[in-house]
Amino acid sequence: MNTNNLSGDGRFQETDDTAVGIDDMDRTELAARAERLAEENRQLRDANERLRATHTHRTWYRQSGRSLLFLGTLSGLGGLVFPETRALLFAIAATGLFGGVLTYSLSRDRFLSATVCEAIYTAVADTKSTLAAEQDFSGVPLYVPDDDGGASLFIPAGSEYENPDRDDDSPVSTGLEHGITLTPTGADLVQEFERTVPNALSDAPSTLATRLADAVVEQFELARHVEPTTTVRDGRGRIAVAISGSALGDVDRFDHPITSFLAVGLAAGLERPVSLEVSPHADTADWLAVYRWERADDTP
Repeated sequence: MNTNNLSGDGRFQETDDTAVGIDDMDRTELAARAERLAEENRQLRDANERLRATHTHRTWYRQSGRSLLFLGTLSGLGGLVFPETRALLFAIAATGLFGGVLTYSLSRDRFLSATVCEAIYTAVADTKSTLAAEQDFSGVPLYVPDDDGGASLFIPAGSEYENPDRDDDSPVSTGLEHGITLTPTGADLVQEFERTVPNALSDAPSTLATRLADAVVEQFELARHVEPTTTVRDGRGRIAVAISGSALGDVDRFDHPITSFLAVGLAAGLERPVSLEVSPHADTADWLAVYRWERADDTP
């Protein structure tokens, strides 16, 4: 019980119990603030590392291009001065000049920072999630393969639903298929992945998951580490993907590019609807994305 004592000068003095309560509140607030500052510092360090890596790559391309141009020019001049080795020096000059122009041109590519990309994604994600929330669609996201070799994002109204009809172009379906169908964030990324990797969408779950995980890290550089674990049993499949070092913030947000790319790739490759659930995973990774699907009845 908190009490106040009246001092000789007419001012109230708090008891020890009140002081202890205030100290506890201060400690809790300070701890929460320290945790927020630590998270902000981590994000700033990651952003700084990405910016330094981008700057390093561009600088390396420019320096290499200039060196090759210098070598080509020097070899060309040498061919004019030394007739006996003119053919060799002219060949070196042609190679150096061509390689220099090509390498230097690579340094002029435009790079978008992760902060800019995240801001663009956040605006799109907020729009999609608001649209789904206004229609009271709150079921587990389901990525459904389409006839174009990709997949659509279906948000059902609840836990009881049927997969949407591929031939239905309406974004909002009714009846047992009640839900909303959206274009997933990872759709275009999967198309780019297919253009660069031959036979990218293998129908073997473990192989497909590994290829997609490698693309997230190596090709798109959306995360620092992605490790899938595949389990197929009794006609049902499950792939748990540990994700660390996301370049685009928290992975549990609506249709995040990393989880969306993996989901679209899995749904298109397996030709089965794939559900997605994401949760923090502090033990060995930052996040754990779990994908589930059921094998087709005619699949041996």
